This record gives sequence, C-alpha cells and structure tokens, in this order.
Amino acid sequence: MAGIDGAGDASAARLPELTPAERVEQKLIACGVPEEQLREDHQEGLLMYLEEHADKISEVTAAILSAGTDISEARKSLKKDEDSSGGSDRDAYSESLSWLQWMMFRNEPDAVLDDMEHSSAGERAVCGSVWGQNDLAYRCRTCENDSTCAICVPCFQNGNHEDHDYSIMYTGGGCCDCGDATAWKREGFCSRHKGAEQIKPLSEELASSVGPVLDELLLFWKERICLVEAPTRKADEGTPCKSVAEELTTSIADMLLRFCTSSESLLSFVSQRIRESPDLLDALTRAERLLDKEVLKNLHELLLKLITEPAFKYEFAKVFIQYYPGTFSQVIKGNNDNLLDEYRLIPTFSVQIFTVPTLTTRLVREHNLLGILLECLTVLFLSCVGEDAHLQTSKWGNLYDSSLRLLEDTRYVVSHEEVSKYVAYERPDLTRSWIKLLSLVQGMDPQKRVTSIHVEDENENLASPFMLGHYLGIIQNLLMKGAFSSPGQQESTDVTVCSTAIKGMENAENQRHAKVGRVNLVCNSSTRESSSSSELPAPATCLIRQCLKAIESWLEPGPRRRKLSSLDASSTDARNFLALLEDTLTINKGGSSKQIGDVGMKVNEGSQIDDAADYHEVVGSPAQESDDMMLIDQVGSPQAGNDAGKGKMNESSNGLDVQLHSENAISVALTDGSLLYAHPDSRIDELGILNMTSWPRVVFDVGSQETSFHIPLHRMLSLLLRKAMKKCFGEDAKPEECSVVQSKEFFSQVLGGFKPYGFASIVMEHPLRVRVFCAQVRAGMWRKNGDAAILSAEWYRSVQWLEQGLESDLFLLQCCAALSSPEFFVKTIQERFGLSNYISLVLTEQNEYEPVLMQEMLVFLIQLVKERRFIGRSTADNLKRELIYKLAVGDATHSQIVKSLPRDLSSSDQLQSVLDSLAVYSNPSGMKQGKCVLRKAFWKELDLYHPRWNSREIQIAEERYYRFCKVSALNAQLPQWTHVFSPLRSISKIATSKAVLQIVRAVLFYAVYTEASSVSRAPDNVLVMGLHLLSLALDICESESQMYADKYGMDIVQHDAESWVVLSSYAEETFPILTYSTESVSPESDKVKNESMLTLLVSLMRKYNEENDSTFSGSKYCNVPSLVESLLKRFAKLSKQCMSTLREMAPQVVPSIPDHGSTKQNSGSPDLMDKKAKARQRQAAIMAKMKAEQSKFAESMKASENEGHPDATFEPDASSSTAVASEEIRPVCSLCRDSDSKSPLCYLILLQKSRLATFVETGNPSWDNLSQSKKTSGSIRREKSTDSSGAGSSSSEELVRDTTIEPSFELDSMEVDAFLDFSNEQHPLIRYISCFPSGRCTGNADDNISLETIEAAVYKSIVNDLAGIQGGEQSLSTSNLTAGSKTSTSPKSSVLGTYVTCLSTKYRLSSFCDVASKSSAPVTIRNRFGPVDCDGIHISSCGHAVHQECHDRYLFSLKQRPSEKHY
Repeated sequence: MAGIDGAGDASAARLPELTPAERVEQKLIACGVPEEQLREDHQEGLLMYLEEHADKISEVTAAILSAGTDISEARKSLKKDEDSSGGSDRDAYSESLSWLQWMMFRNEPDAVLDDMEHSSAGERAVCGSVWGQNDLAYRCRTCENDSTCAICVPCFQNGNHEDHDYSIMYTGGGCCDCGDATAWKREGFCSRHKGAEQIKPLSEELASSVGPVLDELLLFWKERICLVEAPTRKADEGTPCKSVAEELTTSIADMLLRFCTSSESLLSFVSQRIRESPDLLDALTRAERLLDKEVLKNLHELLLKLITEPAFKYEFAKVFIQYYPGTFSQVIKGNNDNLLDEYRLIPTFSVQIFTVPTLTTRLVREHNLLGILLECLTVLFLSCVGEDAHLQTSKWGNLYDSSLRLLEDTRYVVSHEEVSKYVAYERPDLTRSWIKLLSLVQGMDPQKRVTSIHVEDENENLASPFMLGHYLGIIQNLLMKGAFSSPGQQESTDVTVCSTAIKGMENAENQRHAKVGRVNLVCNSSTRESSSSSELPAPATCLIRQCLKAIESWLEPGPRRRKLSSLDASSTDARNFLALLEDTLTINKGGSSKQIGDVGMKVNEGSQIDDAADYHEVVGSPAQESDDMMLIDQVGSPQAGNDAGKGKMNESSNGLDVQLHSENAISVALTDGSLLYAHPDSRIDELGILNMTSWPRVVFDVGSQETSFHIPLHRMLSLLLRKAMKKCFGEDAKPEECSVVQSKEFFSQVLGGFKPYGFASIVMEHPLRVRVFCAQVRAGMWRKNGDAAILSAEWYRSVQWLEQGLESDLFLLQCCAALSSPEFFVKTIQERFGLSNYISLVLTEQNEYEPVLMQEMLVFLIQLVKERRFIGRSTADNLKRELIYKLAVGDATHSQIVKSLPRDLSSSDQLQSVLDSLAVYSNPSGMKQGKCVLRKAFWKELDLYHPRWNSREIQIAEERYYRFCKVSALNAQLPQWTHVFSPLRSISKIATSKAVLQIVRAVLFYAVYTEASSVSRAPDNVLVMGLHLLSLALDICESESQMYADKYGMDIVQHDAESWVVLSSYAEETFPILTYSTESVSPESDKVKNESMLTLLVSLMRKYNEENDSTFSGSKYCNVPSLVESLLKRFAKLSKQCMSTLREMAPQVVPSIPDHGSTKQNSGSPDLMDKKAKARQRQAAIMAKMKAEQSKFAESMKASENEGHPDATFEPDASSSTAVASEEIRPVCSLCRDSDSKSPLCYLILLQKSRLATFVETGNPSWDNLSQSKKTSGSIRREKSTDSSGAGSSSSEELVRDTTIEPSFELDSMEVDAFLDFSNEQHPLIRYISCFPSGRCTGNADDNISLETIEAAVYKSIVNDLAGIQGGEQSLSTSNLTAGSKTSTSPKSSVLGTYVTCLSTKYRLSSFCDVASKSSAPVTIRNRFGPVDCDGIHISSCGHAVHQECHDRYLFSLKQRPSEKHY
C-alpha cells in the first residue's frame, strides 16, 4: 500500500488543476482505455471499450475507485494545512461511483433507476420505510405478530383496520413491517404491499452487468474498512485510512439505498451479493467501533433495508450474534452504561432478529444464541458481585441499562414456544445456567432497620433490583412453558421449516423467498390434549429439584461459601467464580466447564448430550419416595379423623417443645444471617438442610438483621409448583385423572427426596420475612430508614410486581403450610412477627408497635388459609374478584381497570364479558368520562382480605359498602372456606389448630379485661380480625364436618327452623379449636379468673352490649355483639360440649333444644310441619299489612299537618313529614357536599321536652301540691280528649281494663307463637312485655293483662285522638270494639293496633317502671303518643341537612381522635 500512499502525495499538488472527472479519466487512460473515446464520449466511450474487453472489468473498477481514494486523501492533507473543510468532502467517491453505475446499467443510471421505480410503483412487496427518532407509527394489536411490530402512517391509512385495537406511538428507530409476513398478519397488509413472495428476480441481462462491478466494489469496501481496524504505525490519526473508509462507506450506502428504493428486485440482488461477499458482513458489523456515528446512521439504514430479504437476515444474524458478546465485554470492562450508546448496532438489530420465531429457533439450535445471552448476563453479574457473594447494587447500578438490554433480548428469544421446548428437552444445561444466574441475584440489596439516627442519603438504585426481578420473572415464566409442554409436541418445531416454509421452491434463486420467520404451529390440538394430563413432564420435575438444590446451596455454609467470600469477581477471572457455582449445582459431574474470553464468550455446546440423563436420574419413581413424604390428609375414613384429632394434637404440641427448645440440639449458622437449631440425628452435613425429618428452629429477627425483597430462586420455585398444580388440578385438568391418590402423592412426586419438614421450615423463611418486613413498615418501625423501606413495601404489593412478589410468596407459603405441622408453622409465624409472648395473657402493653403487628399477623393467617388466586379459582373468578376490588374503591374508566389488573388477567379473553356482567357503564357527558359502576348485587362478593388492600383503600371500600348495602362489611363479608386444590386442603388445619386458638383466646382476653382508661393490647381492629379468623375456622369445621357426614352417612339432626345441627364426635375430635374451646387457662394475674375461649366470648358480648348498646345499631362499623353472638351459635351447632356450656352461660343466645328422641319424633310429623308452614305464611301476611298501614298512617299525618291543625299529640311524627319534604327539595349534605348522591338526607334538629301548658294552667309547681297538680293535669287532658272526640268515648283507663276486646282475625296458639318469634326478631323490645299497668292500679301490678286487651286499648286511644284532630268530621263508635263484634270490626284496625302496640309499649313500660320505683303515687296513663312527664316536644333546627352515614362517620371520628396514632 506504500505505492498508493505515494500516488496520493503526488496527486495532492495537481488536485487544484484537475476535476474529479478528469482524475478518473487519467486513471482509465493509465489502465488502457483509449483517450480519444474518453475525451469524446466519456462514460459511453468506456462502455464501448468494455464491450470489446470484458475481462478488463475488474481492473477498470479498481482504477476508478483509486481515483476517489486519491481525492479523499488529498483533501485530508489540505484540511490539516488550511484548517478548512468544504461540502465536497463527502463527495470524494461520488464521481467514481457514477462511472461504476454506468458500467452496471450500461446506460445513464438515473434514467434506468427511474424506469425501474415507475414500473414497480404500487406493487411493492414490503414497505421497509426506515424511521428515525420520535417518528409517528401505528401499532395494531390485532394485526401484529409480537409487541415490537409497527407500520408507518401511509401503510396504516391504506389498510383496513376497522374495529381493530390500534394506537399511535413514537418510534426510536426501526422500519415498517407492512408486507413482512414474519412480523405482520397478511390481512393487515396495506393495498400497496403484498408480501415478500411477490418480489420478482432481476433480469439475467441486468444481473450479468451489475454483478461483476458490484462484487469488485464490495470487495474494495471491505478492504478499506479492514485497513482502519489494522494496527498503524502511529498512535494518532496521522493515516488517512479512517477518513477514506468513512467517505467510501457514506457514498456506497447512499448508492445502494437508491438501488433498494428504486426496485425490490435490485434490493434482493444487492442483498444476495453482499451476503456472498467474503467477510463483508463481518467487516460491516465491526465498522461500528471504527467509523463516525453519522456514517453509521447511513450504514444502519442500508442494513435495515436489506434485512427485509429473509435470506440476508439469516446470514446477517449469524454474524450479529458473533459480534454480540464482544460488544458487551467492552461495556463490562468499562463498567459504564454510556459505552453501550457507542454501539448502536445491538439495540437497533436485536429486536429485528430475535423476534422472528423460526429464525431465532434456528439460531438457538445451530449457533447457541441463548447460551451466548446467558453467558453475557452471568459475566456482567459476576463483575458486580461483592465479598458476600451477593450482587452489589452500587456496582451493578452502573450497568443497569446494559443488564436490561440483555434481559430484553433474552426475553425475545425465549418468548418463542419452540425455543422453550428445545431448552427444556434438549438443553437442560441452559436451565442450569439460568438457575446459577438467579443464585447471584438471590438476596441482593438487603435492608437493615435503623434505630439511631435517621438516614440522610436515600438509595438512588432502590427501584433497579425490582425492575431486575420483574424481567427475571417474565423470562423464567416463558422458560417454564416449555418445561410443562408435552414431549410429543417437539416434532413440529424442527428448524427445517425455515427452509421449506413455502412449498415448491427448489433452486437457490427461489430459496430467498423462504420466510425465515413466523410460521403457524400445527400442534394446537395436541397441545390442548397434552396440557390436561396430570402427569408432570420430566423437565418440570427436574427444574424443581434443581431449584431446591440451589436454595439449599445458597443457604448452607461450607467450602463454596468460603471460596466465594475470598474471591473478588471484579478483579479476578470470572471462570473461577463460575466453576464454583458449577461444582455446587451441576448434577452430572462429568460436564465440562464453560470458558469466557475477553472479547468472545462461548458456551459448551456438547453438554446437552451429557445432561440428557439428568431427567432419569432426578425424576425417579414417586413410589420409591412416597414413604418418606407426608401425605396430605384428606377426609378419607373415620380413622383418619381420629388421627388428626386430639391425640395427634397433643403429640405435635409436645414435640414442638422438645424440638424447638432442645438443649442438645446442634446449631448451624446459615449464610443469610440466621441460626438453625436442629435435632442431633438430622445429619445436616450429609443430607442437607432440606432433608431434615424433624422440624428445626430458625432464629432470625427481621427488625435487627438484614432482609432482602429479592429472592428469585423462591419465586421460580413458586412458579414451578404453581404450574405443576395447575396442570394436575386446574381448569384444564381432567377430573378422572385427579384422583385422591394423585392428590396425596403430588408433593411426593415434585419434591422427590426432600423431606416435608425440611422443605417447609427452610423454604418458608424468606417469603415470611418479607411479609413481616411489610408489617413492620406499616407499624412505623422503619421510619428512620427514610423512603426506602416504605417504597419497597409499596412496590412489593403493587400490580407491576404482584405476580413476582406478594402473590408468588403467598402461594409458596401455602405449600409450606400444607406440608408442615400446623403448630410448628403458626409458632414460627409468631416468632417472626415478634409476638411469641402475646399469648402469655399479661395485660401490660409490650410496645407501641404490637397492635399493628398483631393485626397484620391475623390478616396474614386469614389470607394464608382463604386465598385462592392460584389454587382454586378459575380465570373468570379471578377476574371477577379483581374487578370488584377495583370498583369497590371507586368508579373507574376502562383503561384504569385494565391497568389495575395483573398481567395474566389483563390479557384474558374473558375480561370484557366478566366486566359487563358485574358493572354498568355510565356514558360520558360533558367533561365527565365514561366510567364503570359496580352493580349492587356484586357488593356481596367483596373480599375484605384481598392481598393488595392498603389502609386507605379498605376504608373507602367499607364506607361505600355501607352506603350501598346499609350494613357493615365487617359483619356481612366474613372470610369463608372455599374450594381448594386437593394437595393444599390441609392448610385448613392452620385455622383450626390449637396455636391459632391460643392467639384468638389471647385477643379476646385482652379485649375483655382491659379497662377503658388504659391502652389495650387488643384494640377494636385487632379484635375484629381475631373474630374473623375464628369465623373462618368455624366455617372450616362446618364444611369439613358436613363433607364427612355426607360421605359416611352420619346422622344430622335438625331442630325446628333454627337449623341446629348436631353431628357425631367427629368435629370435636378432629378440630382442636373445638376441642380446646372450653379449656380454661390461668392468667398470671391473680385478679383475673380462669377463662376459656367460650367464656371470654360471652363476657365480650356482654361488655360491648353494656358499653355500646346503641353505638352499633345501623352503623357501618363492626357490630361486635352481633358478630360474637353468631359465633357462639355456630359453636353450639358444631359441638355438643360447647352447646351445653353455652346454655349455662348464655341461655339467651342458645335456646333450649329438645333432645334427640323427641326431635326425631316431632320432625317426622307431616301435620305439624304443614301447620308451621301455614303459620309462617300468615305471619308474612300480617307484616305486609303492617307495612301498608304504616304508610297510610304517615300519609294521614302529612295531610293533617297541611290542613293546619296543630296538636301536641302528633309532634313526635313531625320528623317524618320533614323527611318527606326534604326528599322533594333535595338539599345538599353539609358535610360531603355531594349533590349526586342518592342517599337520603335528614335535618339536624334539637328535641326538648316541654311542660309549658301545665305551668300556665296550674301555676308554679311546688313540693306541697305535686300530687294535686298531677291529678289536675290528668283531668284536663281527659276532658280535652272527651270533648274533641265527640263520640262519648271512654277514658283510657276504662279501655285498658276492658278485657273483652278481641282482634278481628282468629289466631291459634301456633300462629301466636310464630308471630311472637318473628316480632322478637324485628322488635326486640317486645319480648319484655309481661303486663300492662292500669291507670287506677296502686298495688296490684301483678294482674295479668292479655295482649289482645292491650292491643284493643291502644288502638281505641289512637282512634279517639284521630277523631279529635279531624274536628269531629268522622266519629267512631266504641260499640264496634266490644265483645262479640268480630265480624263487624275491620281487620286493618286490629293490624294497626298490633303495630302500634309494638311501638308504644316501650314508652309505657319504661314510664311505669320509673314512677313505680320512685314513688307510690298513682300513675296516670296518657292516652296519646309522646314522652312521659311533659305536655309536648319543642323542636328547633339549624336548617342544615346531612347524610346519616356522613353524620355517623363524623361522630365516630370525634371519638377516635384522642386514640389515633400517626405512623
């Protein structure tokens, strides 16, 4: 090349004298072209010369290009001398390329290209328009093959996308996919682009002329780029090689882009020549590190145009993945994400290549694409590992963007079903590499509670590990799909489809039409059939074992951890670190290790053969291991119930004390900072911590030790178990295949040789710690840590990380609970929450955080038992629950609803149908958006224990529930036991265990014995959660007992209409919460008597009845007495022992029930049952008549008020007319100011007793004439009543004493009993009616007065008052109410009398009792409604209207303010 340099120097001086065209002509003359032809005809003369000398094409091409090189180098020298640059710098090769185009087309190039463009106008196969930054494009979810596809605006406008799901987006580069069948569905093509198969080959004549010249040009291009990469004599840019290469690249890229734009046939021909040119593609990819960014833009645009041709895309992809690891190696060495911006080839083309299914599958199989990506990730993570073998967030934060780029590309690759199947069945070494990768991330970014000084510096990289976990969860979810697929489906994924996608193409020319892209799978039916099989595939079982071994290796101390702690991965070759992981996790010890170079990284491709035996070795036979596994107890036989009963409970309780507090236990310090105490015979060193046969004790304090939210190994194990359980017992599983035997052997099959107690005790630790961490944050224990702890807890339960966070951990804890002893499991939970001493029954408060921690623990136990997100609910049920959860907080738009759903549910096909069934859409109007409103009927399905509730949302939901349902949600929406997959049915034992009984009993004890002036260890919120947990336990007892009785034909005795169910001793023996409910415990305080749970419940009910007799009536807050009473009744139904105890302590709660013999005899009488049914019908008719009379009575009151007849007799009913008026006026609530609310409004009024009339008539009262004034006042009122009636009606005394009055309808004794029972439920005060005092009675208060007499007397009194108000216009004769007048008396009168009696007896009875207790003076009975000891009521109002619920909420907030705590 020295000669070339010399020629450049010699030509530099002559440059100003010669134009570029003249320089080319000189080169051609030197090459042998006649000067005369060139001077006269220029390019045409050259063509005539080449027609005669075709063998000179190569030599002539080189000469023309050398002229451009001379011009470029000379201009480089001039720039240094003159320090100037012109616009012609980029045109150094333009003249040379113009001469070459004449040689290619044998004519004027522009004319030929224009003709080719016009001939193919409107018939192009693929659009391929290249976008820049922030260009507009359309994404159509209906037409796209993956989420990375888009089309340009003209293609969208020329296509048919009516009723499609499309959106407008801003691009970050790329090209239009219209016409590309690998990215866009054919029905979505626009009218101008018909697909790659429409491309016609270039004519032979044109191909023969273009080909030789183009080949020489491409070869020259490659050599010039390689010169830049080769070492130079000087370290600086003294050589002009780079400038020459940049100018040549720019000119060639522009020329070829013009070719590709003019004709697709020419594009296909050019792409073929480029891919066939030796090492050209490799040089073009490496040029990214050598050339200027502006030059690379043109080059990348050209490559984007060329990859629309499938054959070129495959060849370019092979070169691309070889270049891929070297680029990331440079970024990792630099430890800076900014270096990735220098290499734009990776982000630009990875999405273009890795999203094509069949192309990616071929690259994975033939070129180990996935292995390269995983190796790059491993090396990147190893460079950021600290001495504790954990990924250091501070180091990794510098490579965050690079990590996401690698993870995104890995997601593209494994998102193809063929790839995941291939990895699962043919490359298990790749899955092991993935598990090793997760081991590096496990436990990263731990947080430790600060107790001294508040932190000043916030963690800037706090969100980065959560985003990393999000990507890891997506990728492993895609990998698991292949592991759970059937091996028979693998035949349809052979990569030969890449070359035979289009039938009938045999020659090489037609091979370019083969779509190296998306093909339709032909195994849909087989997939559906195989997915219902309950047998787990071998790869899935193998993955579970490998994941468990990785968790065990991560926790166990030993040589591996000691080696890792002494290895500095950032300064040492990463091969040592990876070898340590390989030694620990590799199942087949004969596999060779992987090698990582500085630039290129290679994964051992032969290891898949050695690993093929892994599945046979790991899976084994479930029958061989079933003896060591704890079979899940089903309701299988009567003997099984006894085994799970009291005997087993005592054994477990004793075993707990021995194993958890054994003096001779061995201790092991685990690598996560916890201490493990195990039985001496556990042989941990030999078998591992997951193979312990006894339950160990793990000591760890979340409040003082480091806790990490990032446990991807546990999340992967949870995902594997979840998919395995869904495959065997989910919606698609066949019922006949999910037998009881398979249910019992499920965990035996998936866990292999690992022991239940070892698995449950170790695996539960880290998810439980995260849950405790969130509870402590809510309690305010992490305030001094700043926002880090609060944000972590919020993100953990947010919808973005829900599936890889809260829900995943909760499911894994449910699996652990199913495999563990309930006593051990609950005790461990108490220890982690720091509440082990809560059951000590010491009334002194321990700390300020205890109430919130206790509430969180009770909520966690309820969720643990009742949550069915993955273990019992169908997709439609999950959608319904999530939608109710969202709409209960407030009305929402459709987009808000979709964003609030988990990822798997938001893309469900059932979303719209479920939403339409439970919500009503309100159309938009004005500035208001259209929103979905929850239907009233679905409020009854509100789940108060949804895992994602926070305190604010649950408060809003409860208030809205009360507004719509008029009852407290805490009373109505109790947690219930529902269907669960059979392997997890044993989690019901958690709620019915003795440990839970002790917790609930402690809550009740503190609620009963804590005085109102002191701070309780069980405030109302803790008490309600405890009662809900107890309700759930009783629901489990009822469900399991009923199932047991149905299965074995046990006798169920039903007593009357109360539905009292008395079962055999099964319930008492099976459920410890029933067995020990009557067990008395001795508190440490001598001032407190021995109490059992039942006695505490009775005491609690009485305490709240005394303190809050009227607080909970109609309140939206929990009615504790009512809830406790219902629980006591359920105890009595389930246990005969509880029934007998409650009948002694609370006979008003548990009524007297006949014995079994009489009950069976009575229940068999059909006549008695018919009479009861008829009595209920009459009872319903009576109440309907009451309601009608009540309405008429209110209307008559309103009419009398409008006529202007004021009377003190009807003052108490003035509020009813006011309420009617307020409904018509509809003022605004003064508290919430909600004008659209449909809730009724009421005025704030002040009622005061008034005795003004008596004072005016009798003068000032004195102690001397007190009795006389009473008599005078009474005579005046009686006189007024007689005068106003105008019918000579007798006084109320005579009416009351008249015992001959009878109702107008006949009632036998059974109807009366039924009516009284119903009235007692509707009006509890009626039950206190025993006698009615007479006005003349002084000492004979024990005289028996019949109910009919009272009814007749009160009714007659009302009739007289009504007659007086109407001014004598209507009169009623009292003869109609005398004895023997049944036929002439109106039934409505008697019904109204009965109704009035219910309302008036309370005031009459209370007045009588008060007067009788204070004085022996005669009692005057009033013959009208109103308060006692006054003449009337004085009403005053401020004029403000409020909603009843707003008023209650305001009063409650005033009561709660002194005791509120701000966290």
